[in-house]
Amino acid sequence: MQVGCAGAPALAPARMPPDASLRRDSLSDLGQRLFAALRSGSIGQCVATPFEVDQLLSPEARLHVERERRAHDGFATSSVFPRDWAGASYAGFCAQGAREEPAHAALGLAQRGWVLDRILVVASLGSTRSASWLEGRFVYTEAGWKLLSMRQIEQPRRQHSDLDLAPCDVEAGLR
Repeated sequence: MQVGCAGAPALAPARMPPDASLRRDSLSDLGQRLFAALRSGSIGQCVATPFEVDQLLSPEARLHVERERRAHDGFATSSVFPRDWAGASYAGFCAQGAREEPAHAALGLAQRGWVLDRILVVASLGSTRSASWLEGRFVYTEAGWKLLSMRQIEQPRRQHSDLDLAPCDVEAGLR
């Protein structure tokens, strides 16, 4: 008989699947989760826990992420999205800055993994669409995408010009 607490499963950065449709599905899942979080008024449910950050990053990079989190605490809640996107449905995404990041490089990942710099989340409002860019540190793991920290969340804009103009590394539902 084993007594004590079972530890949480280890979490590590992961490489994206080689299949393009699986990569698109993964990013679409991230877009849907971000849409739901924005519409609810809090992205907190998408942010990696401190324990997860410890597993994903080197100690030096963790300190940088903590500073970013403190500097952008106001992004945790917003009344704009629940009001503007109340009756909206998820329509798609545009991902930029998707790339493989080596271990212990600029972002400080504990091991090689797939990262993302920003994502345009698109909402359908009947005959029109609205969108918002989220810029931050996103990392892909065995448990899906984790948001380490945010630099900016753009206010939602109807008929956003980037719905037609943005160059996307991966996209779905934009054009």
